[in-house]
Amino acid sequence: MPGVPSPSNMAIADTFSVLLVETSDEARLDGKCEFQLRAFKMQKGEYWMVRMFLKGHTCNIDGFHARLRQANSWTVGELLAPKLQVHDHSLKPKDVMVEMQVEHGLHLLYTKARRVKDHAEASVFGPPEESFKLLPTYCHRLKEVNPGTITTIKTNVANQFEYMFIAHAASLYGFQTVIRLIISIDGTYLKGKFAGIMFVAIFLDAINQVFPLAYGLGDVEDELSWSWFLNELKNAIGSPEDCMKALQM
Repeated sequence: MPGVPSPSNMAIADTFSVLLVETSDEARLDGKCEFQLRAFKMQKGEYWMVRMFLKGHTCNIDGFHARLRQANSWTVGELLAPKLQVHDHSLKPKDVMVEMQVEHGLHLLYTKARRVKDHAEASVFGPPEESFKLLPTYCHRLKEVNPGTITTIKTNVANQFEYMFIAHAASLYGFQTVIRLIISIDGTYLKGKFAGIMFVAIFLDAINQVFPLAYGLGDVEDELSWSWFLNELKNAIGSPEDCMKALQM
């Protein structure tokens, strides 16, 4: 029911464990505990009606350490999801461990905290696999909001992501108006569920400050991916008349 916490969330909040059964004293987690919750599903819709709710516990939870059977990755991920939605950014597994300990008294292992993080992010931001489908829309909005921005996405024959190139309009304008036409390029490996490489092209402005020119993503670092990125970079900036011919492609 909307606004009513689930038995699993109640169990986590009040540090007790429950075992869902039909009707069986033998199958209860602690047959001597007086806690009971009885409900039945109504015929129409997805609503349930609570017939009896005895909240008091008489079970022994010494040494429990809040590692409940209800504290599975899915349930704890649902607890974390609202915070991700408010702050609109991801958390590291260690941050999840601290958050669950402080807010809910849960002691999570690192591996479980990572699964919780993955579920919460998928719940709020959508599955990582689906994010690739949003790249064309993202690039379109970049060019719409920042006229002059150049974006390119390359896929393989199976329509799977291979490369992406982005050069913001402000960066291109800065490069065209700066005096020092010397570009530095580098790449770094991406960490996360999907491996890959990030390409970066920068230059120094008139006061020796680093100025970003363009960046790109590739599924792997090899000669083909670097050639593709550099070719897109050349298409974006052209070949200035006073650049060194040895640097031309």
